[in-house]
Amino acid sequence: MKKKLFVLLFLFSALYGYSQIKSGIVIGGGMGSISNVAFPDGPYIGLDGIAVANMQWSYKYKFDVSIGYRFRVEPQNKPFFYDIDVNVGLKRLNTAYTGGFFELPKPEDASNEVEKEYGYSDGNFQHIYYSFSVNPTWNYRIIRGLYAGAGIEPTLYAKEDTQSDEKWKFDLPLTAKIGYDLKFIDLSISYKHGLFDTMEHRYLNPAKFRNWQLSVFIPF
Repeated sequence: MKKKLFVLLFLFSALYGYSQIKSGIVIGGGMGSISNVAFPDGPYIGLDGIAVANMQWSYKYKFDVSIGYRFRVEPQNKPFFYDIDVNVGLKRLNTAYTGGFFELPKPEDASNEVEKEYGYSDGNFQHIYYSFSVNPTWNYRIIRGLYAGAGIEPTLYAKEDTQSDEKWKFDLPLTAKIGYDLKFIDLSISYKHGLFDTMEHRYLNPAKFRNWQLSVFIPF
């Protein structure tokens, strides 16, 4: 145990001695899309026995926001550095439909009459996802304060108004970013490419998140 503790202290001392470490708050916001969207076939049937046929579905990615804390490790005399972000965030999306609606025949009705269509209906569903993520990235300085980086962001999502067995979702998006370090503030644009089906709803087949985000890093 003492030997392991000594090794950890040695590694930390070496990292601290040969690197500059700074940290601070990071705030982000952006827009995105959903990949592999496949809306369900067939009518939507409500609890009141009304079905909607010939449905036309649509969705809109409204926004996403995040706030977190960044640790930046800058090895001395090296063109590269590392960022480790710990974030909490929120995504909001909407899905909507339009279509003709009709009343389903009752089970006890022995007749074979065709369902009677009454008119048109529309609906709107809001989706809110809360997230917690850790995003390590490796970054390379291109010229002056300009840099580019890549990493991976393990993310745990919690969907609002969902049954407990479907509430939690995990994703492992690949990230790429380009930014400019002004020393007192850092501005960057990142792209996040989700790998797992995360966007799920009873009226929408599984899909993956894709999003762009503008981030501001303010070191203390």
